Amino acid sequence: LAAGEAARRAREAEDGLALARALHVLGSALAASGRHDEAMLAWSHANDQAVHLHEPGLAAAACLARAERLVAVGQASAARHDFGHAGDLARRAGRVDLERASRRGLALSRRCDGDRQGALELNRELAAGDDLYAAFARIDAARWQLEDGDPSEALSIQLPELQHIDEAVARGEAALLRGQALAAAERFAQARDDLRVAADDLEAAGAARSAGAAHFLLGQVEGALGNGAACGDHLARALTIAVGLGLPEQQVIHKVVERLQNADR
Repeated sequence: LAAGEAARRAREAEDGLALARALHVLGSALAASGRHDEAMLAWSHANDQAVHLHEPGLAAAACLARAERLVAVGQASAARHDFGHAGDLARRAGRVDLERASRRGLALSRRCDGDRQGALELNRELAAGDDLYAAFARIDAARWQLEDGDPSEALSIQLPELQHIDEAVARGEAALLRGQALAAAERFAQARDDLRVAADDLEAAGAARSAGAAHFLLGQVEGALGNGAACGDHLARALTIAVGLGLPEQQVIHKVVERLQNADR
């Protein structure tokens, strides 16, 4: 990996700041290749190096990356400490974006841990703004309501006007959420429209895990509509993403594929 080579050169040059930055990038590259343990180690080293150099912003970014990866592999409880630590470092650095990202992650972790009230309080604080994380907070709250059986917010969610590089991610996440609500109501043709938008926006923005979720549901929706070839294509794409990232949902996708194959026999 190019980031690994950059880290090696920085280490040889005894350039601590370049090393911390390279290790942070290396962690992301390793995670994208499904090399979880190595990614976590690289981010830990980046965080330690950045703290040693009194670079709290870089340390916060590395700590946040660790936490988000833990959530991605189903270890939300373990992520709570890293989200909290990342938020503390971000405040010290004056990085409002990283602090709000950390608070969103902390809310998600609390929800996964069963602390619904704590999650909701953090979510409401974030949703009161007009930035990217306010949009994400509204999406998260609507998703939680959908999980609790109320699809109304998911079907009517409105996002603030965003001028941000990640606007496509927010649009894609909102479309994915609407697609989930429509599919749950067996409104499959409408769900397909939203899920196609979600898959395209999220893949284009590099939000691979969410793109995989969109493809997974889109495959099932296409199957319900009787489109076997499209169903197989989307499930295969979802599986490729999950395997490539080393995500636990690959096991669920495998089971769905096997069930559909058995049904066709």
